[in-house]
Amino acid sequence: MHQALQYDFSMGENASVESFYHPRYWPSWLGLGVLRAAARLSYPDVVTYGRALGELVYQAFPFRAHVARVNLRLCFPERSEAEREELVRENYAQMGVSALELGHNWYRPDARFDVPYTLTGLEHVRAVQAAGRPVLLLIPHFTNLETTGRIIQQHLVGYPQSLLYRPPNNRLYAREMHRKRLARLEAIPMNDVKSLIRALKRQSIVFYAPDQGRKIKDSALVPFFGEPAVTNTATSRLARMTNAAVLPIFTRRDEAEHRHRIDIQPEMLEMHDPDPLVGALAMNQRIEEAIRQAPAQYLWLHKRFKRRGPELPDVYKRGMAPSPETREVPTQPASA
Repeated sequence: MHQALQYDFSMGENASVESFYHPRYWPSWLGLGVLRAAARLSYPDVVTYGRALGELVYQAFPFRAHVARVNLRLCFPERSEAEREELVRENYAQMGVSALELGHNWYRPDARFDVPYTLTGLEHVRAVQAAGRPVLLLIPHFTNLETTGRIIQQHLVGYPQSLLYRPPNNRLYAREMHRKRLARLEAIPMNDVKSLIRALKRQSIVFYAPDQGRKIKDSALVPFFGEPAVTNTATSRLARMTNAAVLPIFTRRDEAEHRHRIDIQPEMLEMHDPDPLVGALAMNQRIEEAIRQAPAQYLWLHKRFKRRGPELPDVYKRGMAPSPETREVPTQPASA
């Protein structure tokens, strides 16, 4: 077991089985039971029942719906309120499908993993590896992130692979993630930069999702759909430090054909610019382009515009979302 993985999963993987029988874990066991049941469904049924699950959550207890509405108002001001609300509703449906897809991703062996997909651009990964360079696979937080990772892993068997991750707070889920999702990967904690650099210098392929607004040392306020957002600038620093190629991966769930369409794009040369803001802006623009192709499939329940400093309003506070038509968009390091 990798040392980094031992460190982060010690509370989950090494905890006694008896401790997970405590009543506080009963809902978690129920959730895992649902995932195991979903693994037995055909993929079209996963989509059908997943959408129904998402609709139930939207209607009965739409947690973070306010966050999604604020995000969509800022990112799609040209759409009417009714159109944006339909995107919120569809986003819950996509989250429901994503939840049940997790059963296929965790509990189906490779021989029975039959989620339909079309994959293009794998030659970009192999070309970088053939050149003796490490690869940073930039996978934004779309609702099909887990399925994308599982499919890509299958096509890269034989290559060293790592995942930069943040373990869940729930110890039972952390243990199950370790057993099912991370069994084939070196798991690197989100804040373990040294292990990440070592993995890249070993020419590992690193799965990397840096598109959430975490205020860290290497972050800056960079436009995202024209709105200032705390954005990771460490990606370009890592690329220049290790000569890694940053390859974006974008996936769209085509429900008409019950198929995932995965596109690995060519290297982002902007990530090797000496100014890290150039790479950060290019990353946000690439993600914007992908979102516009399937806007309901992005993770809008995340507070993408949080922690921007006292000079900008807390847009998630009721009544505080600024008018997109009058806002100013600074590009500067995020305040500490």
